[in-house]
Parts: sequence; structure tokens; C-alpha cells
Amino acid sequence: MQGHTRGRIEGKIEGKVEGKIEGLLEGEQAILLRQISHRFGKITAAQAKPLIDAIQSRDVLETIANWVIDCADKEEFLTKLRGI
Repeated sequence: MQGHTRGRIEGKIEGKVEGKIEGLLEGEQAILLRQISHRFGKITAAQAKPLIDAIQSRDVLETIANWVIDCADKEEFLTKLRGI
């Protein structure tokens, strides 16, 4: 019985951690989409949204955030984003 209880507790902890990570990613994705909209316009942000929503890596999101700053125009940005 102790193993069962311990397993349940570990499962709950694991679920909470996964939920927090997912929440952080969703928040970073939302901020990134606002930045894209501000820099390149709402249409570009709408085009980027399904691609951004599919990304599950904070490192990749950070790279994309740098592209928002570094790309000369929306075409360059979208080309890089579609290449992921």
C-alpha cells in the first residue's frame, strides 16, 4: 500500500511540474506573438501563430524572439520561422 500512495504522490508532483512548464511555454508564446504583431503586423502574427503554438522548447522560442529583433522585414522573419 505504501508503494501505491508514494506513486500517487509522485504522479501528482509530476503533473504539477508539467502543468507549470506548459503554462510558462504558453505565456512565452503569447508574449512572442504580441512582439511579432507589434513589429510586423497582425497578419504576420496570425500567420506565425500556428507555428509558434506548436513549439515546445523555450530555447527555440528564445531564438525566434531574437529573430523578431534581427530580421529586416516580415518576409525574412517568416522564412526563418517556416524553416524550423
